[in-house]
Amino acid sequence: MLKKLYSFFWLKCPRCLQGNLFINPSLININTITDMPACCPKCEQDFEIEIGFYQGAAFISYGLSCLFMFGILGVSLIVLRTVPKWVVGLAILLELLFATYILRVARAMWLNVVVRYDAEIAKKVKKNT
Repeated sequence: MLKKLYSFFWLKCPRCLQGNLFINPSLININTITDMPACCPKCEQDFEIEIGFYQGAAFISYGLSCLFMFGILGVSLIVLRTVPKWVVGLAILLELLFATYILRVARAMWLNVVVRYDAEIAKKVKKNT
C-alpha cells in the first residue's frame, strides 16, 4: 500500500516506482499539464492503455477536489463553529492552486488501478541506473 501512495503523490510509474509519469514536472504550465510519455522511461511500461483511458480519472479528480474543499470547510466548522466568507474564499483559492496537482494525482491513481508494482523489474531498473 505504501508503494501505491508513493506512486500517487510523487507521480511515479506504478510498475517500477522510478520513472516520471509526466513529461513536464512543472505544475504551472497549463498547456503541458496532462502530457505523459507513451511509456515509462525506465521500465517501458505502456502508459497509453487504450484510447480515452484517462477519462475515468476525471471522476477521481472530482472526488479528490470535493474531499479537499469539504475538508477545509469541515475543519473550519469544527474549529470556528461557523464557516466565514473568508474561509470559503481561502478554500476556493487553495483549490485553484492545487487543481493541477489533484488532476495529476487522479491520473496516477487511475493508472495504479490497472498497473501493479513489480519488484523484479524495479530491481532491474535500479541496477541499470
